[in-house]
Amino acid sequence: MTSTYSASTHPTGYPTSSKVYRPNFVENFCVKMTENTQKVQETNGIKLRYIIEFHKAMTAFVILSLMNHYKNYSLGSFLYLTLHGIYGVVWILKGFAFPEDSLHKRVGWIRGAVNFFALSAYWILPFIQMSGHGIDKPSAERVMFTVALFTLGIAMLVGSEAQKTYMLNQRDGLITNGFFKFTRNPNYLGEMMIQASFALATGSMIAWGIIISLWCTYLLPRMIAKDVSLRNKEGAASYFVRSSMLLPKLFFTNTWLHYLSWMAIFGAVFAIGETISWTHFFKKIHPFKYFTKKIFH
Repeated sequence: MTSTYSASTHPTGYPTSSKVYRPNFVENFCVKMTENTQKVQETNGIKLRYIIEFHKAMTAFVILSLMNHYKNYSLGSFLYLTLHGIYGVVWILKGFAFPEDSLHKRVGWIRGAVNFFALSAYWILPFIQMSGHGIDKPSAERVMFTVALFTLGIAMLVGSEAQKTYMLNQRDGLITNGFFKFTRNPNYLGEMMIQASFALATGSMIAWGIIISLWCTYLLPRMIAKDVSLRNKEGAASYFVRSSMLLPKLFFTNTWLHYLSWMAIFGAVFAIGETISWTHFFKKIHPFKYFTKKIFH
């Protein structure tokens, strides 16, 4: 760690920065990688926004084509079509309502084609589902959790992007309230929840591998680079204490306790899902089973 970042006491009890923060090797690497992908600007070509939106608009048609090709019109296939198709529509609407400045840069046609095909990695998931390697007959519990995860992700993504756009139009500096109060990347968290719902719908470990790989190679470097840019802003020290890079600090401000609490939550959910079926859980371990029997029998 090569940081010279130090802290002094703030009246609120949180520390405040007193020196310039110097990123370590990993942070420097993420900053340079992000800068290399963002600073490319060409006078001729096409706006990056249009490439992404065209890809999102094509997604539903690609999924329908795969359904027709494999003659897979199962519940699982329609569930996936609904989730990924709606996501594309929401993304396009979001782009019209509050477009990202970074997506307005122009890129050359070759670079644009490279970006389009890179995004097409997401189309491997519907291929897995439609080709019969996914779950054609998902349980009611899987549908429930998939839709819940997708809906919460959409709310997190759109809400945080709207807040960020309108607040930065009014003033510069840190955004430390609303969606950004306990997590510094609620938009990325929402995006990850949406993509996780796609993998959950397919039930394929290959789908999970693709999604997690994209998180690690695209989203994580950007979150780290963003943290570096935020650390020298006024109020950053106190904000970093009460917020986390990704998962909201709802229970503990201590970093280790924060991660351990979320690991315990994820572990408990995974253990319940693996050791007993969700149907058995809801039917046999229903907390109101005794009272419902008294009322209805």
